[in-house]
Amino acid sequence: MSGKRIIITALMLIVLAVAIYADVDYQQNIININPNPMEKSTVITVTYTDNVRADVIIETESGVLVKTLFTGNMNAGVYEFYWDRISDDGSYVPNGRYSVNVNYEVRYTSTKKTLILK
Repeated sequence: MSGKRIIITALMLIVLAVAIYADVDYQQNIININPNPMEKSTVITVTYTDNVRADVIIETESGVLVKTLFTGNMNAGVYEFYWDRISDDGSYVPNGRYSVNVNYEVRYTSTKKTLILK
């Protein structure tokens, strides 16, 4: 392949990647956590701009899964999830930093950090 063809191919791949990212970005959501930081419980609000299959999970700062709040299909709209600091194994989650992650079927993740006090 000549140098010009390599450059043109690389540019086409960049344009394709931007187009794919723009499509995925359209499906992104807005995550709100209230209260944040939290003490005993919080309400996590996720706003979807499109119909999508998604997982809403809470992880430790080091990426360990703590709680799965939802897995399945969601229509465009606003969803609320209540979290009372109870993990998937039934234990009370200690103080620390956590993240709320929304993982899409299209390999896109939205993340919002939260802090548990006391």
